[in-house]
Amino acid sequence: MAARVFLAAPLVIVPLLLPRLPERPIVGGLTTARLGATWCLPAAALLAAALALPAGPLAALLSLTWVALTVAVGLAALRHGLPSLLSLFRPTRVADLATDAALGFLAIGGLFLLIDRLGLAILGASAPYTLLGTIHYHFAGFGLAALVALLATPRPTRLTWLAALGLVIGVPVTGIGLILVSTLVNWLGVLLVAAGGLLTVAVLARAGTAATGWRRLGLFGAAGGLTVGLLMGVLWSSATLFGFSFIGLELMVRTHGALNGAAVVVAAIALALPARLSSRRRT
Repeated sequence: MAARVFLAAPLVIVPLLLPRLPERPIVGGLTTARLGATWCLPAAALLAAALALPAGPLAALLSLTWVALTVAVGLAALRHGLPSLLSLFRPTRVADLATDAALGFLAIGGLFLLIDRLGLAILGASAPYTLLGTIHYHFAGFGLAALVALLATPRPTRLTWLAALGLVIGVPVTGIGLILVSTLVNWLGVLLVAAGGLLTVAVLARAGTAATGWRRLGLFGAAGGLTVGLLMGVLWSSATLFGFSFIGLELMVRTHGALNGAAVVVAAIALALPARLSSRRRT
């Protein structure tokens, strides 16, 4: 189930959002804005085969195309953001901060994926948690940060800046908690991600009030799904830390994971498709 939820990222979220983000040069004339469906979908098809196989050399080999793509965009973000790292945290540069963070998170998610397909563990993390780390870096990392970047590009606001800060700080802290198997660190990271995610919900709802038709419905639906999914994540992490009863891991994947995944997919479609369609009409 976790693998099926994950495939929504390479098949839908990344191909839709990556070309809409502020572009970063990769090599030669190739930029992140040109890595749309033409590049992503063949890599995603190989990735689907990799996830259908048991972990091992063949599964890792089939995942390498996707891993290479994610690492390439991550390095492009690093080259852009590192020279002006401190200035990226200014509220006026929230779109750049969220974009570079999204691309960096995508690269880390790709590396987590390769480790999972090799059947290895990261320090104290077991194999299932390596795959869960992959999913979180693709959805909560790339997906939410990319949505913030898109919504902040026309007009940065304090709300989008705070949402970006919660994700930029919270996603790595959560990942560190998974690697170290530290429930306290993981819980702090989850709280920060939830704060950034709920602020993203507010930004999506605000965009929904200005939209019409199916786009408005999609943005409000995504906001609702994210709200429930994020709060479930807080409850799960709190239950693990404080020792009270909550749902099991499998049901968590089928509810929290599916809700968050579907919400990011719907939001990506609502934000990206109208611009693509209008661009085709002008052409």
